[in-house]
Formats: sequence, C-alpha cells, structure tokens
Amino acid sequence: MSHRVGELAEKLDKVRDITAICIFVALVFAFKFSQEFQSSSNMKSDDKKIDVINVEKVDITQQVQKVLAPAAVKIPVAMTEEEEDTEESSALDIEEANFDADTPPPPPPPPPAAKVEEEEAVDMYVVQEQPTMIGGEQVLYQNIVFPAMAKKAGVDGKVTLRFEVSKDGMPSNVTVLMERPKEMGFGEAAMAALMKVRFKPGMQGDKPVRVRMVLPVNFNIKK
Repeated sequence: MSHRVGELAEKLDKVRDITAICIFVALVFAFKFSQEFQSSSNMKSDDKKIDVINVEKVDITQQVQKVLAPAAVKIPVAMTEEEEDTEESSALDIEEANFDADTPPPPPPPPPAAKVEEEEAVDMYVVQEQPTMIGGEQVLYQNIVFPAMAKKAGVDGKVTLRFEVSKDGMPSNVTVLMERPKEMGFGEAAMAALMKVRFKPGMQGDKPVRVRMVLPVNFNIKK
C-alpha cells in the first residue's frame, strides 16, 4: 500500500513538472510574439509619420537702401531798418488801441432797399385803351436819321420793332423783330428814333398799365 502511494506521488510530481514546463514555454512564446507584434506596429506607425519635404528654390532679393536727404536748414535773414520800424509801429498801434467799454457800438447798417416789382406788361391787343404816340407817327419819322450806307447805295428799308410803354409813357426794352435789308443800319436808326418819342400810356379801366407793343417803321429814300 505504501508502495502505491509513493508511485502516485511520483507521478503527480512529474505531471506538475511537465505542466510547469509547458506553461513556461507558452509564456516564452507569448512574450516573443508580443515583442514581434509591437515592433511591427511601431514600424508601420513610423512609416505613416514620414512626410515628404519639398525643397523650393527661393531667389535672393536685393535690398535697396534709401538715401535720406538732409533736412533743409532755414538761415535767419537780417531785417532792414524799414522792416524793423514797421514792426515797431504795428506793435505800438496794437498797444494804443482803445477798448473802452463806454464807447458806443457803431450803428447797424441800413436795411436793404425793398425791390419794387414791376407789373407784367399787357399785350396791346388785350388792353382797353392802347398807348398812342404824342404828336403822331410824323414825330417818329422826324427823328429818323437815314443810314448813310443805305442812302449812298440808294436802298429802302423796313423794320419791325417790339417794345414796352411804361405807365409814364416811356418806351423801353426795345428789340428788332425784323430788318430788311440787314446790316445796312436800319434797325439802329429805328430804335434811336423811337427812344426820342413819348406816348400817352395805355389804360385798363381807369388805371395806366404797362403795355407791350409792335411798331413797323418804313425807310423810303425818296421822302
């Protein structure tokens, strides 16, 4: 019986030793495998981290140095005696100015004169009583000076004037509507004669009014 117990104990010891050896071998293989796996993974990660570096050629720029001009120096100019006297007199005038508070202020400027607006002229065909030339049209023709150029050429002329007769019977704003022939002086002669004539003013009701008129003037060399 004791012999069997010893054999069984011896077998158990062998099984225990074999099991320990197997576990040790398994641990060695596992450690070796883990080292190889870690080294391979490190190599892969190192491959991923490698970046491509491109080298570009950069041209060398030339620095241009700016030359600063020296600041202009103002040279004091000696003043003449006349300039010194002028400065002294102006300084004295300022010092002697009288700023007395009791001095009354200057009077205010006069107000601007009110503009008298003229009434608009009424057309001669609308007014109740048209202006009439004092002395008749013969007064106008008596004041006409026949143009020398036209007289020398033996040319007759015809002019139509437009003008306004004021409330006082004075002709104004005279213009030439028509002149035949032109550039012979007929227009100027007719205007000059009209300005020497006076009119009886036009009437609208019982009040004189400004009237716009048109007047033909004939130049006949035979007269």
